Amino acid sequence: MGVKTALFPALSQDSADCVNLEAIPQASARFEFAAQRLIISIPQAAIAMPARGYVSPDRWDDGITAAMLNYSLSGAKGWARQHTGTDASSQYINLRPGLNVGPWRLRNYSTWSRDASGQSSTDTVYTYVQRAIIPLKAQLTLGDSASPSDVFDSLPFRGGQLVSDDDMLPDSQKGYAPVVRGIARTNAQVVVRQNGYQIYQTYVAPGAFAITDMYPHRRRGGS
Repeated sequence: MGVKTALFPALSQDSADCVNLEAIPQASARFEFAAQRLIISIPQAAIAMPARGYVSPDRWDDGITAAMLNYSLSGAKGWARQHTGTDASSQYINLRPGLNVGPWRLRNYSTWSRDASGQSSTDTVYTYVQRAIIPLKAQLTLGDSASPSDVFDSLPFRGGQLVSDDDMLPDSQKGYAPVVRGIARTNAQVVVRQNGYQIYQTYVAPGAFAITDMYPHRRRGGS
């Protein structure tokens, strides 16, 4: 049933096949003989509820093995006037190849240029490998990269970094939303409103409840 047994030590101490529901405050059970139906009611706060938008990591897919290449080319040529100079030309190539193998992502950014005097140069802006660390909900990067710019300016570095990845979280856990707590005397409908707008609705059993899976609400304009 997904009961949070860690919150109720009396449940784990009971070695019998059947546990005493009285260990959970306001939990109840009754049997309807006419319908031959057992009805069990457990407060919502005592049940481990999956977050809205949750997808089990067992269903995540690393994708196919693939190679890719993004590029851009540019060049210019100038013709000198008769007897006043020499023709001049310049070229520039931007290459961003990549390779995906299993959970690993290899990325590179290189450039090649040649100026009007015929001098050419090749530069590697970055090369790194990256992969997801699913148990940590994070991305591991090794090689040339840059620090996140969420708070401070981004700084380039050569080494490794482990950064949390919000894209691995359910949508309802991205950003901040308050936890709404209360106690229902009966089976009840719970409606949450903000600025007069309904942003959440659910149904709870009698007893304590805690709503932890509301989607973060973004304000519009000056409201």
